[in-house]
Amino acid sequence: MILDGELLTQQHLEGAYIYQNIHTLNYQPRHVEHHVRILQSLAQELFGIECDYSAAKITAMIQLLLERVRPTRQRSIRAVVKQYASGSYTIECDAPSLYQGYTVRSLRPEVATMRITLPLDIYPTSAAVATRQVADSIARSRDFHTALLMGDDEQIYCEATCPIALVHERRLLLSPMPYSVEQRLLEQAAQKAGIQIEKRPICREDILRADEVLIADWQGISAAQHVDGKQYMAIIAERLAREIEKL
Repeated sequence: MILDGELLTQQHLEGAYIYQNIHTLNYQPRHVEHHVRILQSLAQELFGIECDYSAAKITAMIQLLLERVRPTRQRSIRAVVKQYASGSYTIECDAPSLYQGYTVRSLRPEVATMRITLPLDIYPTSAAVATRQVADSIARSRDFHTALLMGDDEQIYCEATCPIALVHERRLLLSPMPYSVEQRLLEQAAQKAGIQIEKRPICREDILRADEVLIADWQGISAAQHVDGKQYMAIIAERLAREIEKL
């Protein structure tokens, strides 16, 4: 891992953080400038601190870390950049994924909706990570792969690093997410594919009417097989993933 610009053995840091998941392929990080702008903006807004790194510096450090570990160049790898409230930052890289580039995952998840509040829902924070871990653990205990988080008013929470998109009658419905590279890529892909975009909060009724339920993340798109037992298609998902890979 890298801690404050220095290459170290794995260490555990305590405390609140904001984070970004950066897609790398062939040791090349993608969309780093936008990821870093989000970190810099939120570090100031939430923690009142200035980040002392640039996109070029983050790119160089991710490449240094990958060169040291030397995983395969033929598969996508996630680099996670965390900016802590203390002022420290870390960079860690996962093991190589099964996929090369942005794609539609072959596993179509079984999804359940759950009434779980997502703290600071539009921000990519450690609170969101912890809430997601709890929700997915509950979902797996009930034989689902993952969960969509929902408030008491049945509005769906859309997480910054894994936003939800609904396809209905060739329109893409997105919840407003100002701090999400993943949603920005979805929007650009939809525009390239000639798909109309509607932006407003998503509720459970929208999911029931949808033709496709898509969950985007650093790797690409997961198209839900079922949500609460209702079956969905995965046609537009393939088009969007192809367009994202071209961006």
